Amino acid sequence: MKKLALILASTVVGLGAAHAEADGAKIYATCAACHQANGQGLPGAFPPLAESEWVNGPAENLIRIQLRGLMGPITVKGKQYNSVMPPNAAMSDEDIAAVLTYVRSNFGNKASAVTADQVKALRSEVGKPMLKAEELIDPNKAEEKKEEAPAEGAEKPAAEGNAQAEPKQEAPAVALKAGETTASGTVKKSEHLSRSSETFAFGGFAAWTLLSLIPVVTGIGRK
Repeated sequence: MKKLALILASTVVGLGAAHAEADGAKIYATCAACHQANGQGLPGAFPPLAESEWVNGPAENLIRIQLRGLMGPITVKGKQYNSVMPPNAAMSDEDIAAVLTYVRSNFGNKASAVTADQVKALRSEVGKPMLKAEELIDPNKAEEKKEEAPAEGAEKPAAEGNAQAEPKQEAPAVALKAGETTASGTVKKSEHLSRSSETFAFGGFAAWTLLSLIPVVTGIGRK
């Protein structure tokens, strides 16, 4: 039963997508008078939609143009056009989303779909003066920003000052002589001679002990 339910659900979703595509194509028929059925437009009069940087750019531009219209010069694929596109605000959110999705996925275009919610979010644009190209998001700059954005998961450089300091290696111990200078100061003569004095005292004690044992062993000094 679960498998059957999944099949039915996927079928409904597929039919819904196909229906939206069919609606978009049907609605586009009214646009074809200017932009032509193949999306190539009319040279010198109406700009092409096929492989257009504006069509493949931010969807917000296309939605706003549909709601407010467009007038004045605009450069498309390196050529300038200066015509008027009237607003189509009377269309429903769903119809605008459908036709824009159709255009963005046909005529060599490969852009994301447009949703009715996106259109609804910009409905406040209705009634405002017709747009000019300079009021839209430049699609070329939008693409540059996208390329400059760091890849997700890329390693970030370590913050300055966070690097772990390498442990310092201690210098090997070196015997010091009188008069030598160290980080803690100059070695005093008394410090140098203290070890010599200790050595001399130990040697004298050993000699005295040896002299004391000689009479005992040899009998010298006995009466």
